Amino acid sequence: MTKTERELLDASLAIGNIFESAAWFSAILASHIEDSGKPVGDYTVAELIALDREHRDRANGTYGSTKY
Repeated sequence: MTKTERELLDASLAIGNIFESAAWFSAILASHIEDSGKPVGDYTVAELIALDREHRDRANGTYGSTKY
């Protein structure tokens, strides 16, 4: 497997994880995107992955609290 193939698979897995997330989590991501005013289709794959990671890290860090 080439590096490019691995990166492509990693990116598709990361994007797929958004679909498999809890409804409240995908709603938070959608709200963030709506607030930005930038259509989903204008986001790069890298931007969507970064947004997912940012919010996933926040959710994991505040699990069980009201800080999120």
